[in-house]
Amino acid sequence: MTITARVNGLIQVCLALVIALTFAMALPAKSVAEDDVTTIYIVRHAEKDKLKPGEKEPPGPGLTDAGRKRAETLAAIMKDVGVKAIYVNDYLRTQKTAEPTERDTGAPVFQIKDPAETVKHVLKNHRGQTVLIVGRTTTVDDLGRALKVRIPTLRETQYDQMFIVRWTAGKSELETRKYGEKSPD
Repeated sequence: MTITARVNGLIQVCLALVIALTFAMALPAKSVAEDDVTTIYIVRHAEKDKLKPGEKEPPGPGLTDAGRKRAETLAAIMKDVGVKAIYVNDYLRTQKTAEPTERDTGAPVFQIKDPAETVKHVLKNHRGQTVLIVGRTTTVDDLGRALKVRIPTLRETQYDQMFIVRWTAGKSELETRKYGEKSPD
């Protein structure tokens, strides 16, 4: 075989590889793991009203005007991210925080009984979906532990924190954002 024939054969092989790579790069780059990413938004309830004389916890008080505004802001965010399920506890303030999201997305609402059980339910029934959990200061911490992330303890007047946990195959990644009006501290 002559050198020219070898060079031509090598050029043909290289062209075939370039064409194959170009075709492969044009295919959607979606892996199996991406289908399994469950995104869980965790927020504390919005600004709560004061407990009235004789009122019991739960259900406790609803939201202030600032709290209702924050709940509407949360609903807009959740609509944009495509939330498919909402979890609240038996406190009125968590339910009122979630109501605008339920209204705007049509996502079903589930009751939080125990944070660890809630996480198991989310990961079993909403795998690969986006979920919102509205809790109280203590349940936010507990949810973080159940999801294997460290969520800092929130102060009593801190309402603007949003924790986003991306869960894939038993591994979690935490992102923290602020939303709505800045909390006083």
